[in-house]
This record gives sequence, C-alpha cells and structure tokens, in this order.
Amino acid sequence: MIVLSAIYFGIEYLHISNEIDLITSSIFYILTLCNAAWFTTRMVESLSQNYLLPIVTKTETKLDDHALKLSLKMIKIVVWSMALIIGVDNAGVDNAGYDIKTVLTGLGIGGMAFALAAKDTISNLFGGVTIFLDKPFKLKDRIVINDKEGHVEEIGFRSTKIRTLEGRIVYIPNKSVANDVIVNISKETRRRIKTYITLTYDTTPEKVKVAMNILKEVAGSHEFTFPETQAAFESYGDFSLNILFIYYIKKSSETGKSIVEVQSEINLEILSQFNAEGIEFAFPTQTIHIEKGIIKGNLVVKNAA
Repeated sequence: MIVLSAIYFGIEYLHISNEIDLITSSIFYILTLCNAAWFTTRMVESLSQNYLLPIVTKTETKLDDHALKLSLKMIKIVVWSMALIIGVDNAGVDNAGYDIKTVLTGLGIGGMAFALAAKDTISNLFGGVTIFLDKPFKLKDRIVINDKEGHVEEIGFRSTKIRTLEGRIVYIPNKSVANDVIVNISKETRRRIKTYITLTYDTTPEKVKVAMNILKEVAGSHEFTFPETQAAFESYGDFSLNILFIYYIKKSSETGKSIVEVQSEINLEILSQFNAEGIEFAFPTQTIHIEKGIIKGNLVVKNAA
C-alpha cells in the first residue's frame, strides 16, 4: 500500500493528458482494491491460525478443524468477489461497455437456473454445513443412519463416508445425514440389555423366585455392570413362563472389554447356576392329547394312548 501510494502521488506531479490520467486512476483503484482484499484475507487467516486454530485443535472432534478451513475459504471467496464487483463498477470499466447492473442481473438469473439444476448438490452442501455446526458426530464415531451402522471415516462437502462393520465403505449424501435420525453409539454412557428368560410350565413358583434372584445377583455383581438390574415374572407365554430381564453394561472404553464379552460371561454364569438349581429353560413345544374313537377329519384314531 505504501509503494502504491508513492507511485500514485508521484504520477500526480506529472503533466499528462486527462485520458491517461483516467486510465492510471482506474488502474491504481483496482490495485488498491486488490491490496485491500489481500490484506483482509491475510489478516483473517493470520488471526485464525494464531488464535482460533490452537483452540479448535484442543477439542475432541476434528469437525472444528474442517469448519475453520471451510470458513476461511468462504471468507476469501466473499472478499475477493466484493473487490471484483466494486472494482468493475467504480473503476471506469463500465464506461467501456460493461454495465455492472446488467451483469449482476444476468448472474442472478443464471444463478437461479443453476440452483434449480443442481438443487441436490446444493442440498448436500447445506447438509455438510449443518453437520459442521450441529456436530452430531465426529470422525471415528460409531453411528447408525439409514439402517447403516459403522464408523465415520470422512465428512466431505457432498457426502459422509462410513465404514460398516462388514468392512464396506458407504457414502451417504449429506442431505440425508442432516434430515434422517442419527444414532451415535459412541456417545452412549452404558449399554442397556433387555431380554426374556423363558422357563418351562412345570417350574414351581419357588423356582421362579430363585431364578429371578439369580438373574439379579449375577448381573448386579459383575465388575463391568451397573448394580441396578430388573427381573420380573412378566407374562405367560404359549409354551413358557416369561421373565423380563434388564441390566446395564459399562462401555468398552472404560472396561477394556467388549460388550459382547461381558454379556457372554453373564449368560454363562446364569446357565451354570440354573443347571445347579434344576431350573429348565423352555423351548417351543406342543402337547397333543388324542382320545379313543375320536374322528380327526378323515382319519379314525383307534386304540391310541
């Protein structure tokens, strides 16, 4: 800016024609706008690197880093676009045959047509912005969306990349991510296990009470579960007495053991204690009673027990 100012004031002392003076003034006006735009973008970038970047790098999620980079790019585009429009409008270029108002009007109409033709792309872009702002998940989180479960590997402007538990890569459009229900499994504080224990109908009420006490004791005393457990004789099934069994397992990051491993240990202990108490599990069965001399359709049953 100092060099430009020195050159400008130096030319002012020269005796030149009005036409050349108009051209030089327009050139210096455009150069000054470019200098101002460059200074603004560099200042914003320097401030973000020295003050904002150290803050976002301390956060747990990488979405802040992506959002900062995206914001810087958008600011640069806006600043340079404004500099270009102001320069063309005020530097005498429109007198040479360019009407900035007509150009902007044409760009507006063209922009509407482009928006209609690329509405899906624009929806995905806005969906990506929504993900950056709301932060429903971060990189490496395990989520469920659109019946797809996996770990987030990349969040782009158009789509989000998820690696499923089968090892496959799934690309989900950001507009679907922004509009659909997202289940963030990595954010759970504990895993709720709900199941039914079915006992045979010849189980006595005393044995049912013993079974419920075993369920509460086994699940509540495990080192990787929470003490609050529930076991209740809920209903009479078609072939079994149904006990509702609910307990909670601590998340793997705290225990170092997977959920299924803890669940397996609990199930094995329950099976062992049930066998020791003579408590039998029920399975789908049918008991058929056949009477003597009763006709079943076209079949006559005789001397049957």
